[in-house]
Amino acid sequence: MADGRCKCKKCGKKYTHRPRYTKLSKEKHKEIARLFWLSVPVAAAEKAVGLSAKTVSKWYNRLRERIAADREAELEKLEVE
Repeated sequence: MADGRCKCKKCGKKYTHRPRYTKLSKEKHKEIARLFWLSVPVAAAEKAVGLSAKTVSKWYNRLRERIAADREAELEKLEVE
């Protein structure tokens, strides 16, 4: 694509090979993680952190994906033993 991204021929999803960097500070990341741990809804978390709901939702999803990946790795360790 003209902007440097690639597009999947099967599903049409756009992606990039470059690593994604964030402009959020470590303090914001920690606060989002803390609010996620406390099960604070995205709408309330966006006001507490001062970010958009879309950004907070994205980071909540990343935390969920990381937790799921860690759980799956632990399960694989148990299956091997």
